[in-house]
Amino acid sequence: MTIDDSFAFSCNLCGNCCRWDAGGGVSDNLLSGADIIKMAAHLGMTPGAFAGRYGCAVYDPALKLRVIKLKKNPDGSCILLREGRCIAYPARPRTCALFPLVRGYSFALDDGGLASIAEEYFSLSSPAPAHECGCDKLLRVREWLEQNGAPISDEADRRWYTKLWRHYTQAIDIPLSDELLNLAFNDLYKFIY
Repeated sequence: MTIDDSFAFSCNLCGNCCRWDAGGGVSDNLLSGADIIKMAAHLGMTPGAFAGRYGCAVYDPALKLRVIKLKKNPDGSCILLREGRCIAYPARPRTCALFPLVRGYSFALDDGGLASIAEEYFSLSSPAPAHECGCDKLLRVREWLEQNGAPISDEADRRWYTKLWRHYTQAIDIPLSDELLNLAFNDLYKFIY
């Protein structure tokens, strides 16, 4: 999908998009550097304090890198969910602000390395059965982003995901040693130290 394409969705404020499988631990919600900085500022914390309290550094086998993901409560809800509402809602992570859309970046290479980055959107056409979302409204991607405070051209996100992609392309060629995993992690999240 492009920024001007349409998708069908309606939010019933059920909050189920903030709930995953039961059991504490870590969600699948990857936090970018921009996410952590924005939420930390909103909650009056340093990025390091925010990452330590609400995030968890984990090895992601699909990315072959260590990243920070949101923690979840024992009932499977997001650690930021309190009484059915997100405590960081105005500064929520990009993935949350975009739901039910996913923003993807495609990276193209040439002989000199990274040649271009394309942005595209995907709709979660069938949210999980626990969601009480409807499909009775036709929305344009651009309108959805504007309504949810998600930047249309997200340069901070683009720069962070470009770094992530560069580390990922190194890791797929050769499994990274602990030292290289730490260097990649520090490059992605150096602002929290």
